Amino acid sequence: PVVIAAVVLLLWLNYLWERRRAEALSTWCAAQGWGFDASKIRRPRYPYELFERGSPRYQRCPAKKRLQEATPGLPAAAVRMFEYHYEISNGDSSETYEFTCALVDPGVGLGCVELRPERLGDKLVQAMGFEDIDFEDPEFSRRFLVQARDRKHAYDLFDGAMMRYLCTRGDGYALETQGRELLARAKGKATRESFEAMERFLRGFLAQLPRTLVNAERTSRGLEPLLEAGNA
Repeated sequence: PVVIAAVVLLLWLNYLWERRRAEALSTWCAAQGWGFDASKIRRPRYPYELFERGSPRYQRCPAKKRLQEATPGLPAAAVRMFEYHYEISNGDSSETYEFTCALVDPGVGLGCVELRPERLGDKLVQAMGFEDIDFEDPEFSRRFLVQARDRKHAYDLFDGAMMRYLCTRGDGYALETQGRELLARAKGKATRESFEAMERFLRGFLAQLPRTLVNAERTSRGLEPLLEAGNA
């Protein structure tokens, strides 16, 4: 009976914490102009490997917003933030993974590029033939692992200004692009703080999109190139 009572108490406390977390998220989203609901979507379908891992897996606490003038020279960027959860079973036990994610329409094609913080084991894997794209900035190359279907897309996106931004503000974030969509993720549950940090990171990232990419997009739309487009 004592064990059962303890389990029931833990479940109740977790329920209260989750409800307060959702309420705090809802309050923050309302104040910051994000459309929010507390719904849960099981097995969300997005074209990224992250959303194929483990079982069960689900998305919850989605929030939507258009970031006005996020990238100089381009229309507002559409953003969806949410929490993503999956589990990996190991016999009688399981391990839970949770991320704060954002899917972004940046208004410009970014190719197919992946970036994540480099881990201790990556150097060994690279020595065995795994390809990591290196850049002229040694700090950026040391701190981040970058892959791309076409290396040119990586070099186009990660110019000097973008590399400096990521070295300053990119700790803990991983990025993956699929043409005109960007997935950003950071480990941890969705909270008011993680949503706020994700929005701040995305605004900085979008502001640093290279001028060459932005003006190429403007030209494709029949617009004049701008000196003020993209990053400085």
